[in-house]
Formats: sequence, structure tokens, C-alpha cells
Amino acid sequence: MDVTGWKDRASIETWLLERSRCQDDALDLAQMALALAALVHPGVDAAPYAAHLDALAADAEAAAEPGMAAPEQVAALNAVLFERGGYRGDSETYDDLANADLMRVIDRKKGLPIALSILYLHIARGIGWPAAGVNFPGHFLVQVGASEDALVVDPFARGAVRAPAELEQLLKRMQGPDAALAPEHLVLAANREILLRLQNNIKLRCLKAGDIASGLATVERMALVAPDSPGVWYEAAVLNAELGQLRRARTCLDAVTRLDRERRLAGQVDALAERLKARLN
Repeated sequence: MDVTGWKDRASIETWLLERSRCQDDALDLAQMALALAALVHPGVDAAPYAAHLDALAADAEAAAEPGMAAPEQVAALNAVLFERGGYRGDSETYDDLANADLMRVIDRKKGLPIALSILYLHIARGIGWPAAGVNFPGHFLVQVGASEDALVVDPFARGAVRAPAELEQLLKRMQGPDAALAPEHLVLAANREILLRLQNNIKLRCLKAGDIASGLATVERMALVAPDSPGVWYEAAVLNAELGQLRRARTCLDAVTRLDRERRLAGQVDALAERLKARLN
């Protein structure tokens, strides 16, 4: 994994924007997550972290054998990440921002479900095994294998395979006792969606703590991954407005208007624009 061009914040931002123009399936999920973390830690050398990611993939490749079925693949991946790698889900300090920061996850060997899933996918895809993120509500999961043989894996629980009954119980914990498992709960996630969900975990924790500036900084990182997302730019406009950065908020709203071709956010944009106009005058 080459990170030699990441010399400072500007070079990392440029790299992310260049990568964001690629097709989704061409994105290196772990490398982009590492770049997002590097923006939070200016001056920290990313090379040892990239080398660690390469080592995890090499360990898994050495253990892989031709013709391994999905259960054997899961066992091999679990051995690399959890048994030899020492990673685990952080149940004790779940809301710690470090749990969604890939550099800190590597340092601490623990993290949120989505952060551990990124590592899991990195290892599986490095071997060439079919693996995808699962956008399960409130608890990110991974699918290993293809079609009817695919297994749903929970990296937060040391790679436990989750049967449908277990998934429904997990859903009830997230959404209440009346929740029922449905196909929409197991939709596969694109790489950009995974990166945005990772950053959204950070943003929500910052805003919950009342740290609007850090929440805005996180949204700005999201814009590097998905620069054509009107929703991301609208969030940036709202947070800039809350910080009193009214002209910057107006610029973000202009981006929403340009990108929101179906005008799904038109009502919200118009309302915020009126509030900004009143404050600017």
C-alpha cells in the first residue's frame, strides 16, 4: 500500500479527491479509511499503518488454500484478524472517537463494527475472496461468499457467523421488540457508503458532545470521499450556519443546488437560504 505521497494535509486531501473520481469498486477501502484518519493526525507517519494492513493481507494469503468454502474462509479470516492479530470489538468504551479512526483502531486493536469490518473486507478482498459490507441498521456486518453460500459475519463479535434468527434478535436490540428482519436490512454497501458511514459515526459523536466544529470537520472529510453528494454539502451548510460562518454556508448551499438535480432537498435549502439571507442582512 503506497502512502509515500501523503506528505501533509493538502496532499492527503488531493489524493482523496482524486480517488473519489474512481468507480466505486476500484476504491481501496482500507487505504481511503487510513487517509481519512491521517487527516485527523497531521504529522503522523502513515507508512507503518499501511505496512500493517499489508501484513494482515499477506498473513491471510499465506493461509488461503484453493477451493475453500465460505465457512473455511471465515475461519481463516478470523484467525488472521482476531486470533493472531488480536483485534476485538470495543464494548467498554464504545463511543470513544478512536473506535472509528483507523489509525487509532490499529494502535488499540479494537474498534466499532464498521471499523473492524473495513479490516475484515481488506483481508478478504486481498485474497480475492468475495466479501461485501452489509448495511445492517446500527451494527455493520460483512457478507463472505457469494449467492446462496454466503455467510453473514459479525466482526465486532470476533467473526461470529450470524444466522437469520440471531440477526432478527440483533435488529430487535437496535430497533425495538416489534422489529422484524427483512431483505432491506441486509442490503450490501458500496465502498463510498461504508466510508461515509464510518465518518458519520464520528460526526454524530462530535455533535452529541456539542463539538460542532469537529462535526463540521468530519463532514468536510466526507465531502472528500463523496464530493458529488448533495446531502453531505447540505450538512456542511447547516453546521457552517450554526458556527456563524454564513458566507461559507451559502457557498455550500450553492453546491447543494448544483448537485441536487432531482431537487429532493429543495425545501430545506430554500428555508436555510432564507435564514442565512436574514442574518447576512
